Amino acid sequence: MEETWQAAFRNLYTGFLLRDFAGKIVPGIYLLFSVTSMFYSPADLIKENRKEVPVFAILLVAGLAWTVTLGTQSLAEGLGIWRYFPVGSAPAPVIPSARVGFWEDLFQGGDETSFDVSTAKVDLFQGGATEDEKQQYERFVVIKEACGNLFIAGLLSLPAWLVVIFVGKDTQNHSDGTNKDRSSARTRHAWAIRTKKFGRNGIGVLYFVLVMTGLHRMNAQHVRRQLRYTEIIMENRKNQPPNPPTVIPKAEPVKHP
Repeated sequence: MEETWQAAFRNLYTGFLLRDFAGKIVPGIYLLFSVTSMFYSPADLIKENRKEVPVFAILLVAGLAWTVTLGTQSLAEGLGIWRYFPVGSAPAPVIPSARVGFWEDLFQGGDETSFDVSTAKVDLFQGGATEDEKQQYERFVVIKEACGNLFIAGLLSLPAWLVVIFVGKDTQNHSDGTNKDRSSARTRHAWAIRTKKFGRNGIGVLYFVLVMTGLHRMNAQHVRRQLRYTEIIMENRKNQPPNPPTVIPKAEPVKHP
């Protein structure tokens, strides 16, 4: 019974909580929140989220975020800033495939010969891997996807946050059409406020750039580490001596007096 619960917990931990929640749902929710902040105040959105939300609404948002992340991940792959496997991990095919143009690759997907070869290598590794080795490999995959997808979500969210920070509600609808002087004064006041906030916003942008750089670097590292781990394990298997065959002793015949 205990082994069953351990297996269920391991599958839940590695299969959903890490791969789907951290790698797909969290980046998708961040992107959706950023886009929505252009139309509603972020403070109001956070205040609304603190209220009791129906379960079906949570599931709907989680599913939408998961699907949106799939799209952004594929878009980033088409742009060449997100990869499943490192470049050059597979040998060049004997018969070179037809070259796919940038726009066709972006909208339809390009040559996947290298992807297929690397996937076959991973499948060979999974065939003889222990549970601990599979879990360690899954950890590489989860870190790769979580960092890479959050990097893409942050990159796509940057224009939305620039609108929120530098436009905001204080510069919208100031002119009433009857008093231009009042509108001009409000505009100058708005620019003064933004000037005072520029130092704080600049530091925030600096932190954002540093975090984004770290996410991209961590993603690139684990793209390589993920496949390299499978190669190391398979190399170690070849160097290990084969296990001697198990000899089952024959039962001695019972001698009756």
